Amino acid sequence: MEGSERLCFLVTANHSSTEKGIERYCRENEGELLHATNKSAFRLLEQFLYTIQSSAGHGNSPSPCVVTGHANASSYSTLPLIQQSAASNSTTHTCAIRASNQWNLQGCDVNNCDRLCIAPRHTSPVIGTFVQHATDAAINGHVITSMLVDDVMVCARECLLYRNCVSFNYEYIPTTGRELPNSGMICELNDETKNSCSERFHKRDGYKYYEKLKM
Repeated sequence: MEGSERLCFLVTANHSSTEKGIERYCRENEGELLHATNKSAFRLLEQFLYTIQSSAGHGNSPSPCVVTGHANASSYSTLPLIQQSAASNSTTHTCAIRASNQWNLQGCDVNNCDRLCIAPRHTSPVIGTFVQHATDAAINGHVITSMLVDDVMVCARECLLYRNCVSFNYEYIPTTGRELPNSGMICELNDETKNSCSERFHKRDGYKYYEKLKM
């Protein structure tokens, strides 16, 4: 995904609406009908959903539109109509910038991007170091996103792709009875550490907890 490309997201009122009905509904609510077509776009959608969920409790006025990823129609939330900061001309990350009645994707520098910011998969992530802080423990309630990965190194790389990921929970022993046990280990990216939210740090069998070192 290059910064100069314009990507799309699917914004719907509900899953039973017709496409014309969706377009009309979202246009009336200052939404935009968009489609994601690659992994980078899907990841930015995940970041949208996380930011939207976080923003809902901080006084922002959300529209009644529902945001859903093309590859995962069960994920949804509301779309807050907030203005984002302008982006620079760098293309190290992709930022979602709010302009009038639509979201624009632009190449930007991570330091000039607001919360809706992600590094595309085909770019090198920011260099980082992680330290294992606990075994059979994890942070609950602060997961940005979760995925199945081949090993802990992949989980760490995923965390580096998210600007607000500061720790992760890694499943080192497959959870008994969970779906797709042979498809990989669960990797959960967190936006908090055990020191910043100690009340959310609990015993959790089969998981290791890692934090990103502050450089």
